Amino acid sequence: MADVIVVGAGPAGSTAAAVLAKLGRHVLLVDRSEFPRDKPCGDAIQGHAIALLRDLGYSDPLDPAQFTSISDWSIQAPSRAVASAQLDAERIAHPPMMARRLDFDHLVFRQALANGAEYCQAQVTGVLREGQRVVGVEARPHGEKTNQEFRAPIVIAADGATSLIARAVRDERDADRHWAVAVRCYVTMRERLDHHSEFYFDRAILPGYAWVFPIGDAGANIGVGMRLDRYRKHDQSLETMLDSFLDRLGGRVERASIQNVRSWQIPLGSRRASRAFDGCLLVGDAGSFVDPLLGAGIYFGMKTGQLAAEVAHAALHDDDTSQARLREFDTRWKAAIGPTLRRATVVQRLVIGYPWMVNAVIGFASLNTMLGRRIVMALSGEKL
Repeated sequence: MADVIVVGAGPAGSTAAAVLAKLGRHVLLVDRSEFPRDKPCGDAIQGHAIALLRDLGYSDPLDPAQFTSISDWSIQAPSRAVASAQLDAERIAHPPMMARRLDFDHLVFRQALANGAEYCQAQVTGVLREGQRVVGVEARPHGEKTNQEFRAPIVIAADGATSLIARAVRDERDADRHWAVAVRCYVTMRERLDHHSEFYFDRAILPGYAWVFPIGDAGANIGVGMRLDRYRKHDQSLETMLDSFLDRLGGRVERASIQNVRSWQIPLGSRRASRAFDGCLLVGDAGSFVDPLLGAGIYFGMKTGQLAAEVAHAALHDDDTSQARLREFDTRWKAAIGPTLRRATVVQRLVIGYPWMVNAVIGFASLNTMLGRRIVMALSGEKL
């Protein structure tokens, strides 16, 4: 029997498994997919996530054909006013990157295996419980016709926005205002973006935004995201909004090159509810650890995976996997990323939801270099 079962081998789950294996724990990492595998996303990876990947033990250079560093950002208001800022490369050890999830997730997954995690490709179909305590999962291994039971004192759920485990241990789904939806595509640009990223706050999609992010030499990840409660009242589909945004970009985009159009749900980190249960911790998207302003979740997923692993290791040492013991995880994530999530929630609700407010803030920022840098810093999540 494993010490810990981690369900989901994305950045959050693979980070948890890598940390636990590094600490000497027998950890079983379970995912339905064969890696490498793709996942719909904006593909933005904060510098903090790159630093954490290094902390896990990954030491090879990042392939420049797969990873595009970001040096500057621009933000456009509904009024078309633009604020911009550049990264101070000399002060940043790990600059933010753009990379397809196909590539980045595989790096973190491989690091978990290199650290000693055991992997099982299997579809989790249920949660094993004794009373209210989670004691494992039921899963069907790849190629098998029957389910098997996998037991461990602690289960870390990293199985994404539609987490089966989170649905089993939580009382109810969050209200629509705590969710967003997004759609993205990959395109070839007629002009090089180089290391430049663009955010567009259009009136029609507030609170939300459209983006143009560089991928490789001439490619881009282009998409649109919007808070779910507002989207339900909208008269256009996500795909229609994406088409409208592509129309706005005009001749910059080679329209015949559009591929991999995919939409997805985003559980926003705008609630402070506990993510700890008897024998179970929720991390990454399964725990709704996503920036409520940006919809970015890779770093928060990896950080909560790290913290959950450390708490699980200590709880196993104490032979206490109760909810009361595992709530140390709540204390630690609230200290580490809670202020950022709260700040993003306030900005999303009090600023980004109102076109006149966005126009005022970005309008002032476009005229003041220092304010522009601060606004871009808040949006990008980076220390410029």
